[in-house]
Amino acid sequence: MKLRQRPTMARAGAGGLLLAVAGLLVALVAVVTPTPAAAADLREFDPGNIISDTVFFDAGAMSPAAVQTFLSEKGARCVRGNDGSPCLKDYVGATTSWAPSSYCPGGYSGSGAESAAMIVYKVAQACGVNPQVLLVTLQKEMGFVRTTNPTAKMYERAMGYACPDDGTGRCDPAYAGLQNQLYRAASQYQRYVQNPTRYSYRAGVVNNILYHPYNDCGRQAVAIRNGATAALYNYTPYVPNRAALDAGYGSGDGCSSYGNRNFFSYFTDWFGSTQSSGSGAIALKYRALGGAGALGAPLAATDCSLPDGGCARAYQQGSIYWSPASGAALLRGEVMYRWWSTGGVGGPLGYPVADIGGVPGGEAAAFQGGSVYWSPATGAHAVTSEFLANWWSTGGVTGSLGFPVADSGSVAGGRATAFQGGSIYWSAKSGAHWLAGDVLTRYWALGSTGGTLGFPTSDLAGVPGGSAAVFQGGSMYWSAATGARFVRGADRAAWWATGGVSGPLGFPAGDTGAVGGGSATAFQRGSIYASPATGARVLSGPVLVEYWATGGPEGSLGFPVADQGPVTGGQAAAFQHGSVYWSAGTGAHAVTGAALPAYWARGSITGPLGFPTGDTAEVTGRDGVRGLVSPFAGATLYWSQATRARVVSGDVLAGYVRAGGPGALGFPLADQGPVTGGQAAAFQHGSVYWSAGTGAHAVTGAALPAYWARGSITGPLGFPTGDT
Repeated sequence: MKLRQRPTMARAGAGGLLLAVAGLLVALVAVVTPTPAAAADLREFDPGNIISDTVFFDAGAMSPAAVQTFLSEKGARCVRGNDGSPCLKDYVGATTSWAPSSYCPGGYSGSGAESAAMIVYKVAQACGVNPQVLLVTLQKEMGFVRTTNPTAKMYERAMGYACPDDGTGRCDPAYAGLQNQLYRAASQYQRYVQNPTRYSYRAGVVNNILYHPYNDCGRQAVAIRNGATAALYNYTPYVPNRAALDAGYGSGDGCSSYGNRNFFSYFTDWFGSTQSSGSGAIALKYRALGGAGALGAPLAATDCSLPDGGCARAYQQGSIYWSPASGAALLRGEVMYRWWSTGGVGGPLGYPVADIGGVPGGEAAAFQGGSVYWSPATGAHAVTSEFLANWWSTGGVTGSLGFPVADSGSVAGGRATAFQGGSIYWSAKSGAHWLAGDVLTRYWALGSTGGTLGFPTSDLAGVPGGSAAVFQGGSMYWSAATGARFVRGADRAAWWATGGVSGPLGFPAGDTGAVGGGSATAFQRGSIYASPATGARVLSGPVLVEYWATGGPEGSLGFPVADQGPVTGGQAAAFQHGSVYWSAGTGAHAVTGAALPAYWARGSITGPLGFPTGDTAEVTGRDGVRGLVSPFAGATLYWSQATRARVVSGDVLAGYVRAGGPGALGFPLADQGPVTGGQAAAFQHGSVYWSAGTGAHAVTGAALPAYWARGSITGPLGFPTGDT
C-alpha cells in the first residue's frame, strides 16, 4: 500500500491567481507502483533542511541521456498501461513553446516529438531546477516513475500541480499534460523562492507546520533554513511526524503525512544525499559495498564540513570519504589509522581515490597524494606520490623493495621512503630512484642526500661482477672483492673511457679523494689522477708503485700529464715534473728535473743510456754546488748549473765514484769519451783515466796540469796507476 497525498491550495504568482498545488499523501489507496525497500536513513531527515539550495537548483545534475537511462532502469518492468498509455521510458509527444520569464529564464522551445527524458531535461534547464527533483516529484505525486501500469491520469496530473486539496479529486484541465505539469511545477518552485513573503512558509524564520491536513494533530515548529526546503513545504505543506519517519516507506499513525518524507526518501535512495553530492555519493557507496551487512551501522551522521568541500561518514567497520575531486572511497583498519596520523584529508595524502583493497601479503589504499600500505610484518606506512611510480617499477610489494617500513619523509633537499629491501630518494631535480644493499649502506655512511654524492639520479643496477648507481655527485660501484666505493668527476669520466668495471682497471678499490690540488681514485688494477691543469690520467703496475714512492701528486713528479703507455721494451708515464720508465730488467724509476731533457736528447730508452736503473736524485758537489745524478743502464747522467748534463759510464764511472764523485772531483765537464788506449772523463777538479792495463784512476789538484804538461797519457808517464 502507498499513502497518496491530497492536494492543498496555495497562492500563485503575480495577479493573485490562486493556483492549487499538491498536498500530502494521507489516504490509503490501491497500490499502483512497487515500493522500494527502505534504504534511506530517516534519522538524517532534517525538517528544517530537507534539501539544500545547491542540490535543489542544480540544473546540470543529469544529462538527457542520464535521465533516459534512469527512466529505463526504474521502469524496467513497465509495459503499456491498460488504457494504452505508454511508459515514461517510451513516451514521445509534441511540446509547446514558452517564452522566457523571471521564473524560467531559459524558456522552452517546443517540438513535434520529444521524449519524456528530454522534456524533464529541458524544463530543468529552462527553470533552473535539478532534474532529479522533478523525477522525485513525479514519483512522490503519482508513483509515475516506478509504475508498471501507466495511465492517462498520471500524464494529466504528473506533478500534482493545480489539483485542489478539496476532496473532489479534480484538477484544472488548463494545466494537464506531462510537459505542462513539469513546467508549471518547476516555475512554481522558483516563484516560491523569488517571492518568499507571499507564501505561508519562509526560510530564516520558525514556521508552525501541520502534521496532517484533516486530523487535529497539531503543528511542529520548524526553523526552515533555506529556500528549497521552504518551497517543498509550500508545495506540500505538512511535516512528517515521528511515526511516519519510523515507518520508512510504510504507514505511520493517524497523524502521519508522507509527501516530504517520501521526497527525502526517494531522492536519497535514487540520487544520494539531499545536502551535497558528497553525502549522496557516500550513501550510494555504502549500499554498493553491501550496506550494514558489510560495514555495519553508521556511527554518526555524514559530516560535510571537511576541506575542499569533502564529506565523510563513519561506520562500524570502516569509514567512507568523499570529495568532488576524488569521489567516494572506503577506508578501514590500520591503513585508515596511519592515514589519520599523517593528517587525513588535510595532510599530504589528501582524500582516498579508491577503496582499500588487498595486495599480496597485506592491504593498501590509494589517495590523491600517495598510498598507504600495510603488512603484518611492517605495519602501515604512507608512500607519497613522488615515490610510487619508481617503487611500482621494482614490482611494488612483490618486488625487491617489498613493503614500506616508514612513512615518506623529508631529507636534506628532498624526500625519502624506506622499504624492507632498500630506500627511494627523491628531489625535484633528480626525480625518484631506489637504492639497496651495500650501496645504500655506504651512501648512508657518506651522509646520504646531505653528503658528498647528493641524490641518486639512477636506480641501483647490475653491472658485470657487481652493481652500481649514479648520483648527482658521482657514482657508486660495488663488488664482493672491493665493497662499495664512489668515483666522481674527471676520474669517473676517464675510468669510463677505459671500459669501467669491464676495462683494465676493474672496480674502484677506494673512493675518489682530493690530493695535491686535484683528485685520485684507486682501482683494482691501477689508479687515476686528475687535476685541472693535466686532466685525468691512468697509471698502473710498477710505474704506479714508483709514482707512489716518489710521493704521488705531492711529490717530485706532480700529476701525470698522459696515460701510462707502452714504450720499446717496457712502459712509461709522463708527469708534470718528470717521467717514470719501467722495464723487466731495470724496474721502474723516475727521471726528473734537468736530467729528463738531457735523457731525451740522448735518445731516451732507445739511446745509449737505455732505461733508468735508479731515480734521479739531488747530489751536492765540491764547495756546496748542487746538482743531479740519474743512473741508467748504459751510463750515469750528472748535471749542474755550471756544467750542464754529462754522462759517465763503466770503469771511469766506478773510478769517479771511488774517488769521491761530485763531492771530491766536482761535476763532469763533458761526456766521458775515448782516448788513445782507453777512456777518460774531465771533471771540475780533476780527471779520471782508464786503460785495460791500469784500470781507472783520478788525477787531481796540481798533479793534473803537470801531467798534462808532460803529454798526459801519450807522454812518458802514460796512464795513471793510482789516484792522486
